[in-house]
Amino acid sequence: MKITEINATNFNAAVAALSDISGASIEKALRVQTAKVLAACIRYTPERSEKQILKSVATRNSRIEIKGGPKLTFNVGEGSENRGWLMDESTWGQCNWGKGKKSNVQGSTQPPRKVNAGRSLHEISANRHWSNKRWATLNRMMTLLQASKISPEVALKSKGLTKATWYQIVSALAMEGEVSGIPKRLKNVGTFSGNPAPQVGSGRSEIEANGAKIVISNASRVLTKSKSVNGWAILQRAMDARLSAFKNELKQGVFDDPVKRAKRYPGIF
Repeated sequence: MKITEINATNFNAAVAALSDISGASIEKALRVQTAKVLAACIRYTPERSEKQILKSVATRNSRIEIKGGPKLTFNVGEGSENRGWLMDESTWGQCNWGKGKKSNVQGSTQPPRKVNAGRSLHEISANRHWSNKRWATLNRMMTLLQASKISPEVALKSKGLTKATWYQIVSALAMEGEVSGIPKRLKNVGTFSGNPAPQVGSGRSEIEANGAKIVISNASRVLTKSKSVNGWAILQRAMDARLSAFKNELKQGVFDDPVKRAKRYPGIF
């Protein structure tokens, strides 16, 4: 079952314990622990490889479709022939040749498999005896396909786009200097088509009468809507990992060693 809630009870207890041990304020202890959680969220969030991105580019650049209308596709992939198909209105039923008998006329003696409101696949070839209307449709689709093509160089700059949504939270909280291990490319990542990354991550700190809180939000569609990536699980895993690390530090006596604790929690000790 997909996790859609976060349990922060134990994490909050660890923050309070760090504040007690160090003498730092709850606000400071919370900020330090949150920075470590966000760093883990960035690490745990998967990203597509350059090979996967380029494969998506090839697929995207080989097809175009008008909703409710014609569709144009070409073969993609290593070793594939450069064959293309236009899915357009089927006119087989309007012909009076080559049906039910052998024929020298180019065409099939069997009706095509109809797809979506009478449209069928038509293989693109220079020797096809198509109507002027169908050739005009093909030319229009080819023009649309060329106009919508994605640059591989631009698409590669989208590598880590989902990770960058956590970096947006880091930036909103002004934690750039406190969160370690942030890939530099996340600062300038764009979308697959070359647009600026949408602002979907946010965060703010609030001081209250009896403590403090940090509110973060990540509205990434990949993290919230994808079946393969669970943003809630990533955040919970990061918080649980921070809790586990804190427990191990207590067990190993890190907080009793001035050098180790200062190295592990700079700004606190």
